[in-house]
Amino acid sequence: MAAMGAWMWSKGPWNLPNVLSLVRILMVPMLVVLYYADIRHRGLTCCAVFTVAALTDWFDGYLARKWKISSAFGAFLDPVADKLMVATALVILAAGHHGRTLDVALPASITISREIAVSALREWMAQIGARESVKVGWMGKCKAFAQMVALSGLLLSLPSPGSSGLPISIDALYASSLALLWASTVMALSSAYDYFKVALPVLTKVD
Repeated sequence: MAAMGAWMWSKGPWNLPNVLSLVRILMVPMLVVLYYADIRHRGLTCCAVFTVAALTDWFDGYLARKWKISSAFGAFLDPVADKLMVATALVILAAGHHGRTLDVALPASITISREIAVSALREWMAQIGARESVKVGWMGKCKAFAQMVALSGLLLSLPSPGSSGLPISIDALYASSLALLWASTVMALSSAYDYFKVALPVLTKVD
């Protein structure tokens, strides 16, 4: 039994934290299918899938640090899984929610554009050995938390049979979640500004 469970805390690529990241990636198509499914409690189901994915994002990092099994593969896989889930949720919600597509489409396009730009910046800074200067800061972590809560709320507010049983009205949940999504978008732009401000001297350096 001990030998069978050793893989969970090994320093190889298939330890438990990395497997959780892979599971999060596999949950992406599940979220899409459930979003377009004609089922009762569709919003609650989508919210549950997204919330579980968000919790694994925290849990795999916690385990990697606790067991001291952080790896290059895990450092690559974890943010990829996170961005795939968030981007997918933003795209499907932007496609139409409560008949108000622009409400979510605008912050979604800003957020996804920001993620692409910052990811490209980090990759370029890593190539010149300066990735530490653009590592995730406290603003980026606050953005990620607000984003997860906002998207969970927007998914939960999806109109579907059975949604009337929520303790808060659908419109109120939608409005508060949308406000939090915009707050996370502002934080995303603020943190991106900080990253590019630090990298600007290197970016504009003349050889």
